[in-house]
Amino acid sequence: MVVFILCHTAHAATVIDTERATIDLGGFYKNYFMASETSSDTGVFRFNLDATLWNFMSTEVHYQNNAVISNADITISHRMDRLNATFDNDAIRLTVGRQAISYGSGRIWSPIDMIGAFSPTDIDREYKQGVDAIKLGYSLGSLSQIQAVVAPRDNWDQTRMLVYGHSTISKLEYSLIVGDIYNDGVFGGDLQIDVFDAGLRTEYTYTITEGDPNYASIVAGLDYQFQTGPYVLAEYYYNGIGATDVSNYNQIIQKKQYQEARVFNLGKHYGALMMGYDITGIISVSLLGIMNLNDHSMLVNPTINVSMADNVSAVFGAQLNFGKEYETDFASEFGAYPHLYVIQMNMYF
Repeated sequence: MVVFILCHTAHAATVIDTERATIDLGGFYKNYFMASETSSDTGVFRFNLDATLWNFMSTEVHYQNNAVISNADITISHRMDRLNATFDNDAIRLTVGRQAISYGSGRIWSPIDMIGAFSPTDIDREYKQGVDAIKLGYSLGSLSQIQAVVAPRDNWDQTRMLVYGHSTISKLEYSLIVGDIYNDGVFGGDLQIDVFDAGLRTEYTYTITEGDPNYASIVAGLDYQFQTGPYVLAEYYYNGIGATDVSNYNQIIQKKQYQEARVFNLGKHYGALMMGYDITGIISVSLLGIMNLNDHSMLVNPTINVSMADNVSAVFGAQLNFGKEYETDFASEFGAYPHLYVIQMNMYF
């Protein structure tokens, strides 16, 4: 579920601030109560340490602990979600270690975000999961850069490598990307431009696969923030690997691109509409609808965000799925899943 919330920035405290070093400490505790056919309660604690040393080196050390209570069982897991060092001499920037790798301009879908992409149904998108990687960036000026990324795995066939370039000409931003992702060749890019204060964007990728037909993915969208009114968003997604017939969904979902969490939707054509409105500065609401244009099933995501203090908020949301229900096989995509209701508490420090 995509939860569009009035974001609170982690209230990091600067504990050291000298000419040679700056160290910030912060984090959050979040609790998610989720009810569907069964219910669960998840607590997430995150501690962030961000430091800058000698003006040319910085580091992120972010620890996360998750505790899930479901059916009277308790599951506890933890990980270092960020553990990296960055060396920067203005033109060259090298980051080594566990880090977030993010590209693309799509709001709901982003085909060029090839490493650890968010799913359209993710509940919380505040922090992208870190991956072990080496990223080397070179600045071509104040408005242009090129990056090379290697995210190694124990199995070389699962290693992800890419080269990304980004530049700006007047109001137009554009990017090009080429990579080897899980042994698939991928190339593409994106464009972003503001026209009469509306943001227009598009993304395109073409994937060359082993043993399966090659396929394209396309996203086109626009958004607009009215000065004293709502925020509105519309986005179209062409999923070239997807199916137009629901009878092929079971076959599609077994493909490696789905198993590797690179593609999330089963159909070929999708549309999304979203509206958000800040009612009082304390209460904001949003409504998102995503439709599979092939089987006409739909996901509807209403959300209410209540800001209780500078560092405390509550989110009340639901993921309502409509379509033909799953019986012995897929009859539609979203109709195969039950409704989901979420209460999320956010407390930052």
